[in-house]
Amino acid sequence: MPPECDISVTLRDFEKLHLDKSDKSVATTQMIVFCSWRVVKESAFIMAYLTCNFHPIYISVKQIIDISDYLMKIVLESRHLGAFEKAFLALNDIIHWLWRCSDSELNQLPNFWIKEILESISDLDKASRFCLTRRSAGVPRFLEALLTSAPKLIMEVEVTRVFTFLQEVACKPAPAKPLQRIKIHCLNVLRALIRCSKLGELVHPFVADCLCISLNEFDSKLWPVRNASNLLFASIINRTFGCQSNPLQLTLKNRMSSQSFFKKYPILFEFLLQLTREATGNLSRVPHPALFPLLLLLQRIYHTDEEGVIK
Repeated sequence: MPPECDISVTLRDFEKLHLDKSDKSVATTQMIVFCSWRVVKESAFIMAYLTCNFHPIYISVKQIIDISDYLMKIVLESRHLGAFEKAFLALNDIIHWLWRCSDSELNQLPNFWIKEILESISDLDKASRFCLTRRSAGVPRFLEALLTSAPKLIMEVEVTRVFTFLQEVACKPAPAKPLQRIKIHCLNVLRALIRCSKLGELVHPFVADCLCISLNEFDSKLWPVRNASNLLFASIINRTFGCQSNPLQLTLKNRMSSQSFFKKYPILFEFLLQLTREATGNLSRVPHPALFPLLLLLQRIYHTDEEGVIK
């Protein structure tokens, strides 16, 4: 984490640094970053409070849209961890209020934003404004806020819509290097949604397809794509088998019988069988990139005598 993200430094500390003329330039630079971060944080919460509590008496529809657009710009384009995280919390409050707002124009905004962000991710020109590092920065957080704050019935529909779209885009071949940016954003967003506990069992129907996508992308020639697929794979393992209390030893609670696993994810049987054949076809050469994650997965699946032969 960069030094400007350390919020343990107080203004009194900056005043002491400012008195030291030898460090005047360093103190001034840090003070500007620190104060800017604090301004973003406090102003975001103030705007969220005004939006949720003073409409329509003092805050008009146009002002709410302007406030939302401003916070969205910070969340989607900012690279500063503290800035987009605090703006995300304020925007999350606004989105929660908008889903339940009686004004028809405002109530349709979250649904419009979901459509807009998905189109931006899949469009190379629009996706270029998003931060490619920091796991796509605030893009996954924004989609997560739109889905988790929605009413239950709407949440089920939108989760299906988002996962289906992202998986289709992530599966498309991207031979050109610039097109890999789209794939990386898709993998990062899928990872965030898989990890989100608020979505609960809504993501279960999409876990198997996400696992197939992550294992296939281990063969990519670009390191950012392989890294994103690795993070997605780790999230799926943790969600399926639980987090290990001891990283050096697997316990029974972090494993699953083969019958239970393939009954839960039936499409994975043929996929893992084919991938195992490809990965172990010629071990005399360079190992298949997906061999190690495949072994990590199979390590967590055990067979019992009562299960018989899986058909």
